[in-house]
Amino acid sequence: VYVKDRRSLTNYVYTTEIYIDNVKTIIKAFLDTGNELREPATNLPVIIVERKFFKDLNLKNHSIYNIPYSVVSGCNGKLIGIRPDSVKININGNIKEESLILAFCDNKLSKHSDYNGLLPRGIIE
Repeated sequence: VYVKDRRSLTNYVYTTEIYIDNVKTIIKAFLDTGNELREPATNLPVIIVERKFFKDLNLKNHSIYNIPYSVVSGCNGKLIGIRPDSVKININGNIKEESLILAFCDNKLSKHSDYNGLLPRGIIE
């Protein structure tokens, strides 16, 4: 059952290229159907990414977005985000470019490192 579940998980993981300041960062992003997060000022969808992939990024060179969130357990807070130059998602060999806000989290998103980012619902159609 575990192997089957892990195989089905990979059906929802997409190679994602994030371009910021002429630097390309490649992550594996999981399509989180429960993620409806949007940045309130721009109404753009939010991709959540482990901060360690952008540890050398100087946030002072970018407009900062404070993104409020709440989770099913009732916890809430704010994520810090920026608008990347470009986000390209590989969907079965087709590249889809999206306008998104990139929000950073300090936690590891996948226990087994299957993915490093969470794509919002509705991005993959």
